Amino acid sequence: MDPLATLIALGRRRWALPALAELHRAGGLKFITLVNSLGASRPAAREALDHLIALGLATPNPGYGHPLRPEYILTPRGRALGPACIALHDLARRLGLAEVLRRRWSLAVLAAIRAGRRRFSELKAYTPTLTDRALALALKDLLAAGLIARRLIDGAPPSAAYQPTRRATPLLAAIGNLSS
Repeated sequence: MDPLATLIALGRRRWALPALAELHRAGGLKFITLVNSLGASRPAAREALDHLIALGLATPNPGYGHPLRPEYILTPRGRALGPACIALHDLARRLGLAEVLRRRWSLAVLAAIRAGRRRFSELKAYTPTLTDRALALALKDLLAAGLIARRLIDGAPPSAAYQPTRRATPLLAAIGNLSS
């Protein structure tokens, strides 16, 4: 799975990427421990965990039953993604961008811009499951966070192109490491 497809899949749930990072960091967790480490609500953590299970990245621990065993662990594919998710999650927190990047589609749009897609129509074509409204909101969030810049292109009709800023450079490198 390429980095964009991975980010699109993880981006469907706000807490999926941080949950994967925390599961990898701890080698597996009990549900309540995961909720506490994420700082998410129980329903949000449950949705993220169920999403990771549906993607084949996490699984209930087959040896669960002993009080010291984690309830949920990563699959081999989840373990392969773990280090890149930890790096991306920790970098986003360090840069004060965790909230922006947890928003649905933000990372996927940033990855599409990283891949050379600059205009709205190119971004839309590159992320086909994204609606126009969702793309516009993601671009607005990324612009407000200073991760991308908007440049107007003269022409008939005029259009806009988006490009990453210097602030986005370390995140783009971390996104490039997300491959399984």
